[in-house]
Amino acid sequence: LAEFAARLATGSEEERGLDIGKLLRQAKPDDVFRFVSPHEIVSLWPYVVRNLGQARARWETVFGLWEELGLVAPR
Repeated sequence: LAEFAARLATGSEEERGLDIGKLLRQAKPDDVFRFVSPHEIVSLWPYVVRNLGQARARWETVFGLWEELGLVAPR
């Protein structure tokens, strides 16, 4: 986990988007936010969304609702 956290902190935007996409696909939602903030996910959304696979619809719904509520910036 330390190596994963280090990659999230030091990788390029594209690399971080890939890793965040994997995280959103595979981890429990509570665990996701131990590594990244919703604002970081939104800022990297063009890279993240490419790597969500079947989890894409779920996370698009979550972030869409958060956008409507003003909790995160529009993607």
